[in-house]
Amino acid sequence: MKKRRLVIEYWPGKPMRRYYPQLQTRALIWHGLVTSQLPAGIVDEFTFSPDGPMFLDEFLQVIREEFSKIVADDAVNCGIRVYTKN
Repeated sequence: MKKRRLVIEYWPGKPMRRYYPQLQTRALIWHGLVTSQLPAGIVDEFTFSPDGPMFLDEFLQVIREEFSKIVADDAVNCGIRVYTKN
């Protein structure tokens, strides 16, 4: 069984962390997790999984386009993690 690997992690106010650069230029099946915390402490998590392989830049663009629709304007903390199984 292949292990899930964290490839990118981003939290506003912190530098983007990139892992496994050799995987970032390949068309793979990515799994994205967007975490958002509301002022009341409620945490929402949203997942993104494409139907087939795609390049990481394309996958990140999909998340960017949806980000403002799923993360509340008053979120106090939010972040993105991207994984792959390879």
